[in-house]
Amino acid sequence: MKTSGVIRRIDDLGSIILPKEVCAMYGLENEVKTRFIDGSIAADGSILDGTGFKVTHEATGVYIVKFDTPFYFSPPTIQTLVVDNPFFEPYGYKAEVVGTVTTRQFKFFTYEIKDHDLIMRDIPLEYFYVWGYKKPNE
Repeated sequence: MKTSGVIRRIDDLGSIILPKEVCAMYGLENEVKTRFIDGSIAADGSILDGTGFKVTHEATGVYIVKFDTPFYFSPPTIQTLVVDNPFFEPYGYKAEVVGTVTTRQFKFFTYEIKDHDLIMRDIPLEYFYVWGYKKPNE
């Protein structure tokens, strides 16, 4: 679907304003102010790319991403978690969000499926993408 509106970036925190046409497609108010965070995380939990978040590596294959600025009235949507998987499905490396996503953080596991076993592994998260709403007056 082609829209005539323009997505406008409005600050360095990743805030954008969605045009009316896009908001209408998703049943949102006109020109909702949203924010996105994306990045890449090394197997040891260090940030390879991206800003607006910190990472805690709790245990093998267990990570918590904390947002520097919380999202507003609802938890963000975790749109993408991508790991490099050199194996054929259903085997290989995986990343899954676990527990409850809050306005301040989310937790994810990385693991390997091998010979019908699930093995926790420290695996780089090649890319993740999160989006949600900002306060109306921001």
